[in-house]
Amino acid sequence: MRDLGTLLDIYQSIILVFNYSQNVTYKQLKNNQEKQDAILRRITIVGEATKRLSPEFRDKHSTIPWKQIAGMRDIISHKYDDLTNDLQDKQQLAGTSWMGEYFGQEIYSTIFRLEESPHKQGEIWAGSDDGLIHLTKDGGKTWENVTPPNLQQSC
Repeated sequence: MRDLGTLLDIYQSIILVFNYSQNVTYKQLKNNQEKQDAILRRITIVGEATKRLSPEFRDKHSTIPWKQIAGMRDIISHKYDDLTNDLQDKQQLAGTSWMGEYFGQEIYSTIFRLEESPHKQGEIWAGSDDGLIHLTKDGGKTWENVTPPNLQQSC
């Protein structure tokens, strides 16, 4: 029964991500911090909910990449600064000063694109808005900086 409720949480969050991003261009999304925050929040909920599914359920549906889905939540919540240049002078806190972790985020040195390879399960590419490119081949456990050496920083 718990799995059913958890699946409902996952489903509702996925639907909201689609609703938030429907008919939105890349440029519009890039310039709308509120929409970005809403989408990232829902992806975080999906990852966290995935961790609550029973091992039996995950085993029964083993073709779904549960670890990668849960790992996405961990990247968003904890590892975003490991994959960027973390340029402190370019960051600003949005939202309130008393709970910035929940109501705001840095607006620079963030993960801008995260994509799993369509060819290799567990291979994920990450690009930051401050010019770094990282690659993991183990579903997010370890990351390698694969930024071309002559790539100019955009800021």
